[in-house]
Parts: sequence; C-alpha cells; structure tokens
Amino acid sequence: TERILRAACQRKGIEIRWNTSAIRMESREDGVSLLLSDGTQVSADFVIGADGAKSTVRKSVGIELKGEATDSRWVIIDLAALDDESDHKELSFHYAHPGVGGRNVLILPFKGGWRLDIEARTDEELQTFSDPAAIRNWLPNVMDARYCDKIDFVSTYRFYQLAAERFADSHRRVLLVGEAAHLFPPWGGRGLNSGIMDAASAAEAISLSLAESTREARYRHVDAFEQDRREAAYFNMESAAIGVDMMAPRTLRDRVKREWLALRTRWSSNAARVLSSGPNGRAGGRPARRLLCLPQSG
Repeated sequence: TERILRAACQRKGIEIRWNTSAIRMESREDGVSLLLSDGTQVSADFVIGADGAKSTVRKSVGIELKGEATDSRWVIIDLAALDDESDHKELSFHYAHPGVGGRNVLILPFKGGWRLDIEARTDEELQTFSDPAAIRNWLPNVMDARYCDKIDFVSTYRFYQLAAERFADSHRRVLLVGEAAHLFPPWGGRGLNSGIMDAASAAEAISLSLAESTREARYRHVDAFEQDRREAAYFNMESAAIGVDMMAPRTLRDRVKREWLALRTRWSSNAARVLSSGPNGRAGGRPARRLLCLPQSG
C-alpha cells in the first residue's frame, strides 16, 4: 500500500520530506504557517493533520480529544505460519480462556501467519505477558507449541474511545484525520477504515474550497467535512463500546449476562451472535452521507 501511495505522489509531483516533523504551527484566516524540525518555514493554504494520537497539528489549534480510556490492556503477538499449516484458518475469540488464567484471547489468521491478542489485567501484567520468555511459557496453552519459534513482533496497547471535539479549526484551514482526530479499540479495523475515509473527505473538501472565491463557500465545504467525519467517529465509538462492555464487563449484571449468554449458545444462535459482538462491537458501518467520486490512478 505504501509503495502504491508513494508512486502516486511521485506522479503528481508531491514532495515528501522524510524524518521531518512539524514542531509549531499557526492557523490564520488567510492560511497556515509551519515550522519544521529541520528549521524550514512552510506556508500553505490548508493543512491536513494526520500526525497521530499525539498530534502536534491538533494541539497547535487548541483542539482536544474527548472520551475515555478503558482498563482493557492487550498484548499483540504476530506469529509466522508453520510449514505444514492448513490453508483453512478461522478467527476465534475466547472469553476467559482457561489456558491463560481466564484471560480473553483473540486468535486472528492472516496471509502468512497469525495475530494473537491476550488481555492483561494490570500494567504489570502488560509488561510480563509481552516478555519473550514469558510468551514462550504461556503460548503452548493457547496454540501449537511450535509457534514459540515463530514470534515475529510483539507490542502492547490499551483501549481508547476518544474523538476530537472538532475536526477543523475555527479558520477552516486545518483538517484532522485518522488518529489525530479519533482513537478507537483496534477491533474491527475502525480506526484505519475511517481514517482512510477521513483523508479522502478532507482532500475533497480542500479541493472544493480552493475553487471557491468567498470565505462563506470555503467554510461550507470544510464544515460539511467536519460534521460528517465527526458523526462517523461517534458512531464508531458507540459501536466499539458494545464490544468493550462484552469483553470487559464493568458490573455484576453485565458479567452475569455474559455467562448466561455463554450457556445459551449451545441451543441459541442469537446468543452466539450477541457474544460474537465482543471482538468487533456493533457490526457494519455508518453509511456515508454521499459517495466520494475519486479519480482512478493509472
């Protein structure tokens, strides 16, 4: 994907500055100025802030992320495939897996291997379960012991459900996309998928704004972007919350409900569907307000 995007930028004559960050930015009614880490001053009509959860761009225009961080902590492990592995693979999610002390475990297949997520209960456990020696101790309780020699990558994360209070600054010159604008639990791919839509929508809003001659018309295009993508972010937050509450119930009532559903899955497909919301939350996505018609490359 990155090679395709870089090639597209090269064809359009877009300059890419590697290993360079924006350290200061000022937005005005007539444009934006940035100071880069190499000392370069840059002026632009618009800026798209796609600089992640700790976004300098977002902070420079005084926009905050609102929402909550849950107590859910997870260790991610990427495992390469075994030589004799079957082509038939299925995703599985285990509530309270008995092989790892009743912790939740996700086993997700992908081409060339597996991703395994295990829930930790404390920050100390997060460090312990991500230690390579510790992984080799508990991994055989979850998967084939031969995967102990197939560990490619280990990382950790926590569940966040946050969205920017605004997706554009007051001058409608700075537009926020991706994790600069929202943070969701990684289940279901909501962050990446909505981030792509954020970026496409921001690019379209800027393209339309550049063709306008009045401030009011420019505001209208950016405001349409801001409203649509913020609504999408809140939809995704609500969808993810359903899954988080199923995976990590906060009340006795929710815990009892999950156990009751687990018992009913033996004869109720509806109970199974409800339990399957754990890894992904509410199924499906929020329909876009309109279809974005983007030019085809090549």
